[in-house]
Amino acid sequence: MHSIRTKFTLTVVSVILITLSIATAISVVSIKNLGREDADQMIHLTAKMGAMNLEQYFESVEQSVRTVSMLVSDSFEGMPYEDLEIQVEHARNLFGRIAYNTNGVLTYYFRIDPEISEDIKGFWYVYQDGEGFKEHEVTDITQYDTSDTSALVWFTVPKLTGEGVWLPPYHTENLGAQVISYNVPVYWKDQFVGVIGIEIDYEMLKKEVENISIFKSGYAFILDENSVVFYHPLLDSEQLSLETTAINDPEQFIGINHVRYNYEGIEKEAAWIPLSNGMRLYVCAPVSEINSRWTDMIGKLLIALLVILVISIIATLRFTDRITKPLDDLTEAAKQVDAGNYDFTLNYDKDDEIGILTRTFKQLAANTKEKIAKARRVAASDSLTGVKNKYAYAEWEENINTEIKKGEQKPFALVLCDINNLKEVNDLYGHKAGDTCIRNGCAKICRIFSHSPVFRVGGDEFVVLLTGADYLQRKELVERVTAVPGDPSKVRVGETIAAGMAEYSKTKHDSVQKVFEEADSAMYNRKQHMKESLVPKSDNDIGAITDSEYIPVIHDRKQILIVDDLETNREILGDLLQSEYGIFYAADGEEALEVMRNNIGDIDLVILDLQMPKKNGKEVLAEMQLDEDLMLIPVVVITVDQESELECLKIGAMDFIPKPYPDIDIVKARIAKCIELSEDRELIRYTERDKLTTLLNREYFFRYVSRFDHAYKDAVLDAIACDVNRYHTVTKEYGRQYGERVLRCIGEGIKTLAREIGGIGCREDGDTFLLYCPHQDDYEQLFREFVAHVFTDNEMAENIHLRFGVFTDAKQEKDIEERFVRAKIAADSIKDDPQKLFEYYRQS
Repeated sequence: MHSIRTKFTLTVVSVILITLSIATAISVVSIKNLGREDADQMIHLTAKMGAMNLEQYFESVEQSVRTVSMLVSDSFEGMPYEDLEIQVEHARNLFGRIAYNTNGVLTYYFRIDPEISEDIKGFWYVYQDGEGFKEHEVTDITQYDTSDTSALVWFTVPKLTGEGVWLPPYHTENLGAQVISYNVPVYWKDQFVGVIGIEIDYEMLKKEVENISIFKSGYAFILDENSVVFYHPLLDSEQLSLETTAINDPEQFIGINHVRYNYEGIEKEAAWIPLSNGMRLYVCAPVSEINSRWTDMIGKLLIALLVILVISIIATLRFTDRITKPLDDLTEAAKQVDAGNYDFTLNYDKDDEIGILTRTFKQLAANTKEKIAKARRVAASDSLTGVKNKYAYAEWEENINTEIKKGEQKPFALVLCDINNLKEVNDLYGHKAGDTCIRNGCAKICRIFSHSPVFRVGGDEFVVLLTGADYLQRKELVERVTAVPGDPSKVRVGETIAAGMAEYSKTKHDSVQKVFEEADSAMYNRKQHMKESLVPKSDNDIGAITDSEYIPVIHDRKQILIVDDLETNREILGDLLQSEYGIFYAADGEEALEVMRNNIGDIDLVILDLQMPKKNGKEVLAEMQLDEDLMLIPVVVITVDQESELECLKIGAMDFIPKPYPDIDIVKARIAKCIELSEDRELIRYTERDKLTTLLNREYFFRYVSRFDHAYKDAVLDAIACDVNRYHTVTKEYGRQYGERVLRCIGEGIKTLAREIGGIGCREDGDTFLLYCPHQDDYEQLFREFVAHVFTDNEMAENIHLRFGVFTDAKQEKDIEERFVRAKIAADSIKDDPQKLFEYYRQS
């Protein structure tokens, strides 16, 4: 199976090849035709230009001879015979001047036919270098048969034809040179008198013709009207004969006066122009040279097309890489998701189809991860109490046993807790009351062991794993969880918890089960002791309590904060409640908030007056609803303003007590009911919280973000994402417990930071934390102080590197989840830059 990259590349390259092939074919035909036309025009133009030059030269020679001939003939009209010599002398003078001004003249002559006069022979002048024309002895014609044109052709041919004639090259013995001549007959009273002629040096004609050239080895030659060579640059007679024969019987007639022929195995073309003297000027050249210009152009075109093809293929490959690289990344990410790894990185964020697909896949993977994590949490959580269940304990036990076998397990302790007399509660009041007992007992265990995981391993049995801070305070915490509230004689059924603890020892325990058995034995002993030391109410007393009156109070002594600006009111209410509750006091709203924040986890209820200085009760309620540590503390409002009841309930109050105070029992019943409801809500809170860090989980965090948006309508709010750079490497090198310790430290830091800047925090999953807060001007300083505060341990500070992403003015994006996706994108953008602590999200 071929990849998309291969298919796409082959398709594009095929299209390019087909397109270039068509373009090449059209171009080759066009260039060939244009090249042929251009070559034809060039060879014909060269022939025309050469013919023009020769015509001018031949015309000048003919004109000179004809002028003399005409003047001589005219002078013969009416001339008596005895004046023949005078006319010859007259012709001598005239001819000399004309010949002197005619280029290339070697000799000029006027020869009288011996049949006219044996005494008057005429004249013959020959040009001598440096001396000009000198008279030469005329040829003795009497020694020749003037009727035979094969000899003495310059005289016999004009005499026979009666016309002027150009003679082909011939060798004159008198001069010892190759010449050509133009000869005109002269008549007197229709009687042949003689011949006037000019001999031209053959070298002169040769130079004229040799100046006609074309292409690299093309040349020109002249044939007479009978196709006899008049001049040819190749003087070998056999070669001349072969070429003239080839021209006369060509392979192809290309056009008018244009032929193709084969000469000495070479394909040639020749074009000719007829001259006015009956001769023909031929210009010829090898076909290879004639075609060389357009073949060179085609060669360059093919090279250019090849370069274009190579560039196109390279560009296609690069473009294909740009398309297939994110697809390959998506494929690899899909494989990782299939293998169960959702911590992959996809950086492609362009606004195209692949970018949309990438973002959709990332969102799908994130949702899948969240759903799987949620499913795992559900599978590992107890549905009644929200803590980890027996399945989660077995998984944890397996991991610890592995560490024990390796000899790498650090100190820990197991605490087994059991709710006393749960069976009696179920028997007397039903399983609903028993479930309430279990939830309240679990809430007490979770609150006391606030830094340790809690497992429900049986109906009323819980196991707590103590490490870290809880391990250091293990004995004190166990005493707190088993403490008996109030008067032992008034303890109700299901109100106490028995607990036993065992500490892991390398020498004593080779598995978690051994520690568990030791803790179970300790818990059983404690349960027996509590049964013997506590005196339960009589059966009659128990039976007198109705279902509606039975309120299982599992927590240790409750703490109440009374907030009133009048000291008298504070003291009166405090005196009425102090026998059953621990009391805190605050004189105004600001002091109340400070007391709550300094005693987080210890205050179980706030009794709040509405009319107070600095911050009134409504402002305190509103601020509590924006603080994740305070929002769950139940508030009972006291005021003389009866009309404020509904408004207070809407903004977070749980109940309302009017002034003056009603019967104290009513007040106590309302307080007790609110605390019970709060404890039930506290159990729900554990479903909202991350068990490791106690920060809000993702689902509930997003709900509180909506509440934040409503509360801060006119403020700029920022979405912040924080995660540990290469967290999986940290856990792989230092172990899972070390990693969890890191996450707990970060969680505590997020809580502190959220309180300081007025925001809310969340552990989304794994090593990712979210923060929603009012905009801060200096995040660089804020985050550096955060890191310094969180990682006070030098080893941890050296090993752990955090990165933050900030999406500022997050309310501009209506989708809450998308706000934090953008913040995470900003954080991911600096994962390869350990020197950079944070980055803003920048819209691409």
